[in-house]
Amino acid sequence: PLPISRIDATELDRRRIDVWYRDDATGHLCLMLAYLTTRTADWKDATIRLVVKGPGDPEAAAVREAGLREMLEEVRIAAEPHLVEEVDHETVIRVSAESSLVLLPFWLRGDGVVAPDGGSLGDFSADLGVVAWVMAVKDLDLDADPEEGQYEEVARAQDRAEETEQLARK
Repeated sequence: PLPISRIDATELDRRRIDVWYRDDATGHLCLMLAYLTTRTADWKDATIRLVVKGPGDPEAAAVREAGLREMLEEVRIAAEPHLVEEVDHETVIRVSAESSLVLLPFWLRGDGVVAPDGGSLGDFSADLGVVAWVMAVKDLDLDADPEEGQYEEVARAQDRAEETEQLARK
């Protein structure tokens, strides 16, 4: 079936968005796009998985995962870190084959575009469902808290509404 048909056939609460993340402008944009996707009715129950290349050492991996959790908490995006050893074609396909949506970075190199492992975008897209290729021109500020004024008031009101809704569900 077509990738979109596969998403439509997936129950709303079983949808998953994989964000292949690096701590750069494109990684920030991928994470923001995943978050914004979950703000829609069809994706509000989807989970976000933050896929990151981690160190091979278990202790260093635990530290990296803790740092990612702290960053996600700071920017107030509900996502689950998932560390992988490599970011290559085989790993991306193995890890994200069952995801409803995969956000993958791409880069311009020379006179062409390249995938995370330096290969062709088509090599990845053919083996995954729906892929959104992302490249940021400049960095995004993921700061979740407006500093002052009416935006701060609106953000605080929205936070209280979300907390009240969560309490009501419990």
